Amino acid sequence: MSPYPRSPASAISSSTSSSALTGSTHRQGTTSETLQTSFAKGKGKSTLAQMKMDLDERLGSLNSSSTDQQYRMGVLKNECKSLKLQAHMRDKEIAHLQAEGVQERQEAEKIHHCMMEQKKLEIDLLKEEGEILHLKVELAKLQASQTASSSHPPPTSATEQFANM
Repeated sequence: MSPYPRSPASAISSSTSSSALTGSTHRQGTTSETLQTSFAKGKGKSTLAQMKMDLDERLGSLNSSSTDQQYRMGVLKNECKSLKLQAHMRDKEIAHLQAEGVQERQEAEKIHHCMMEQKKLEIDLLKEEGEILHLKVELAKLQASQTASSSHPPPTSATEQFANM
């Protein structure tokens, strides 16, 4: 299928009828042939002009549609680039948030570890203080038993014993 318009049927039929007239009389054939050829030329000019106008219209519509398509293609390319940029920025944001999360987790682990060590040291300190108190009580008992055996009067209170130490 050609993009050009088809020639009208009258131009085709006039050329076939002029070739059919050449058989009977030469003089009549030449006169009618000239008339039909001039008629066909006149028709051909108007047909040619019509075809040219049709082609110009089609080219104009193709040009405007191609301009529209180029515009749409440009818009779509810009949208594509914009979406790619947004996706890239979103990926960078996700990576940044993940890195922040890792850093916060590491800091929290360090703080937790320090707090656990501090609590452990506090527990050890309390155990040692408990051991010291236990030993002081044992010392007080021994001193009380020694004092009772040596017949010295026992100190009046346990606090005085601790104060003497």
